[in-house]
Amino acid sequence: MLRSLVGSEMCIRDRAEMDAYAPQNSATRAFLPDPFQNVPALSDWLSDYEKRCPPAAGKVAAPLSLVRLLHRVLDEQDHNAVVLSTATKLGFWYLLRSIEYTADDEGNFDPKRSLTWKDLILRDIEGNVLTLSRISQAHSITIRIYSGKGSLHTCTRTLKKTPDIETCAVAGLIALYESWLRHFKRAPRPTESLFLRLEGTVLSRTELAEVLKAAAVACGVHSSRVATHSLRRGGASHYAACGVPDEDIKRFGRWTSDGYKVYVSAHADMMHKGNADITMVAPVFELH
Repeated sequence: MLRSLVGSEMCIRDRAEMDAYAPQNSATRAFLPDPFQNVPALSDWLSDYEKRCPPAAGKVAAPLSLVRLLHRVLDEQDHNAVVLSTATKLGFWYLLRSIEYTADDEGNFDPKRSLTWKDLILRDIEGNVLTLSRISQAHSITIRIYSGKGSLHTCTRTLKKTPDIETCAVAGLIALYESWLRHFKRAPRPTESLFLRLEGTVLSRTELAEVLKAAAVACGVHSSRVATHSLRRGGASHYAACGVPDEDIKRFGRWTSDGYKVYVSAHADMMHKGNADITMVAPVFELH
């Protein structure tokens, strides 16, 4: 599972480099205006510098097998388990940042920034828009994402239903809606979180991370190497391993610079192909 990823190369940003733009990042995390917005030269320099920096801490990419494992072991009759399973599928396949679909570490949920039921656009196989009550007929689901990072603001991302894949995000959302009706005895309100649990609280980033960390520890990976971002990184790495072009991954994941490349982990099969091809070529290298 995650064991094979322990040796992945990770880049850790130097503390001094982090401090260089800490005021700007702190304001962004608090959803406040950029403190340097009236100093264009400095603001532009910091923005460009951050884009060229690697993530603050190296997290391993969660493999698809982890998402599949959670799907299989979590009780589909338990609504909270369905919430957890569906959250991992969306985070992985839609390449989501935690703020875009979970509550924050304190359990606060902001419907203006995180996914709610009104952010789903359902279409049948002919492309007709469906009401939420007809979600079982959905062939594709588009989600509206508020992505303040990178100045993308509101954007949409669409995935089609893949019935033969048990980790399908569209099938997961359909199962989540059906579970909601069974347990809450009512349809969800438009501004309610997708991941509202039976206790009335929304799945938080910390709670999702704890489950991922527990799975990692069981596989011999230190818990500090795993977080909710591992799902986003894992999805990007999986798309790359399947041959999706870099530019498409960058666009779908809403990265605005080539910094996204540090999220993509090398797949063993990629290296095997290169190793197999090495006997077929005899390159002559020029001196620089």
